Amino acid sequence: MATLHIRDLKDSVKESIRIRAAVHGRSMEAEARAILEQAAGKQEPEEHLYLRVRRLVEKYGPMDIDFLPREELTGAQFITLVRAAVDKYGPLDIEIPPRGPSHREIPDFS
Repeated sequence: MATLHIRDLKDSVKESIRIRAAVHGRSMEAEARAILEQAAGKQEPEEHLYLRVRRLVEKYGPMDIDFLPREELTGAQFITLVRAAVDKYGPLDIEIPPRGPSHREIPDFS
């Protein structure tokens, strides 16, 4: 395996890698390696959200849930809809990544 040393790395870049590593539960070195491998095309990018939803629909079937437009949906209405869906379809296991300082980054769906 090759070794790569990077000089004059901005502190902000190092901090971003540290945060990403913490979110993904790995070391900074492993995170930097993952970033480089993905950029070099050696690793498959994470599955797009649309494809994950399609896979769940194929597994569990379609769900008929009436959603109000976002600007008209209050917190209480959202909870009521979620409870109705759980009552009708049963609970689902949903993975929600932890929010950290990097939650405002724009995702790359390429």
